[in-house]
Amino acid sequence: MALSNKIDMVTPNGSESWDTGSTHTIKWTSTGGIANVDIHYSTDRFAADENLIVSSTTNDGSYDWAIGGGLTPGSTYTIRVRDTSATAINDESNQFSITAPVITAPAITVVSPNDTGIDIPNETTHLVEWTKTESISTVDIKLYKAAVYDSDISLGVSGTSYAWKPSGITAGTDYKVEVVDAGGSGIKDQSDNDFEISAQKTITVTAPASGAEFDPGTANTITWTSAGNIDNVKIDIYKDGTKILEIIDTTTDDGSYDWTPDKSFTRGSDYKIRISDVDNTVTYGESSAFSLGLARVETGETKIDVIVNGVTLAAFDQGNSKVQFDNSYPLGYNADYTPTANRHLATKGYVDDDSPGSILAYTHLNPTVIGSYTLTTSYAVIDNGASVTFTVPTSGNVLVDFQVFRDSSSSSKSLYFGLSTAASYTTLGAAYEKHISKADRADDFVIQHSWVVEGLTNDTSTTYYIGARTDTTVQYLKWGGTSSNDYPPMIIKVTALP
Repeated sequence: MALSNKIDMVTPNGSESWDTGSTHTIKWTSTGGIANVDIHYSTDRFAADENLIVSSTTNDGSYDWAIGGGLTPGSTYTIRVRDTSATAINDESNQFSITAPVITAPAITVVSPNDTGIDIPNETTHLVEWTKTESISTVDIKLYKAAVYDSDISLGVSGTSYAWKPSGITAGTDYKVEVVDAGGSGIKDQSDNDFEISAQKTITVTAPASGAEFDPGTANTITWTSAGNIDNVKIDIYKDGTKILEIIDTTTDDGSYDWTPDKSFTRGSDYKIRISDVDNTVTYGESSAFSLGLARVETGETKIDVIVNGVTLAAFDQGNSKVQFDNSYPLGYNADYTPTANRHLATKGYVDDDSPGSILAYTHLNPTVIGSYTLTTSYAVIDNGASVTFTVPTSGNVLVDFQVFRDSSSSSKSLYFGLSTAASYTTLGAAYEKHISKADRADDFVIQHSWVVEGLTNDTSTTYYIGARTDTTVQYLKWGGTSSNDYPPMIIKVTALP
């Protein structure tokens, strides 16, 4: 049976508010064989007011109506869709509103710099920000000093922000930014309050100087000069270009700070101090490279001083052929000791004869923050500090002892240690790569192992690094920490053998 012709309105349905000058879609549904429809609107439900929108448009269920700007706003509008061929077949919408559009006047408002107390140093980037209405496409940004035009910051800027880095601007506290419609409408806005442009901030580290020596365990003075408005600075220490410690997060910019480094630093001459402005860390100064570590030798024409942790431990003077020890240093040496041939200094804290049984060098890693290394299935040096440097004794034979804590979360896994001749693991030989343990999951314990190395060349400086691997990736090596129940230190010791 064929469906009878029928029309049902969908949109508007009575809740709409359509602005004059806008376009909205009228929607309806129909049944039967209606080919074309007429669409009218009325303000009195078609009692006396009837206005044509479109006649004989295709009956496809929708029509985009461009609402004329001359329509009177009101809330009693209705729309009727009817069969062009049979006007009795129609439907009328519920009442809806025609409204006048809200027209926003073009405007610009400066957001930043706008508050009181703003300081923008030369050569420092500040984000100039503003709001604007859509009718304004681009703006010009201008700088005023004491209410007088000073210079253009940037012209023809789109968007609502601009990264400004003042350069060479005379220092002063009476500056304002003005943002102007670049289209020539005259619409503009200035900062509500004056802001300051100050001299370029600079920091110059004056101590430590190039080649200086900082001694662990003793107070060392860091000094610097600064320019510009810097209230507080932070001080960090770098080694070979990498930050290794924050010395202090904030201290007054008074040009001096006393720092007592602990004894955990690896001996080196590639340390640098960096001092930064707390408020803007892109402003900083860096010292020249200096030395830091446990021990050093200072030589003169007829004298050698051995200095450990800032204390002159021993002095060898050719005039009396004696090594003189400072009794205040707690190693139990006599005041005078006649040396045998080939006395050596251990780079990480020990001085002794090289006869069999003598300790040639040791490394003691006990950082305040727990040290940790995650083992992999390939040999690798476990830490930058996991090394020991010594001078080969007369016999050419040494014993290398090693201690570290093993922590595992997996059962029945093997642990291997080896000696390396470089910081990037380079094996001393297969004979020095050993299977140390294969422990249960719960067996966390201190690992101690020793290597005997023979046939070395007498009186040559040698450095060994500790490497390790495992057959799983859930084993760890740990050392140090100052809290209760932390881990024992990592220790590497070299002893002379016969």
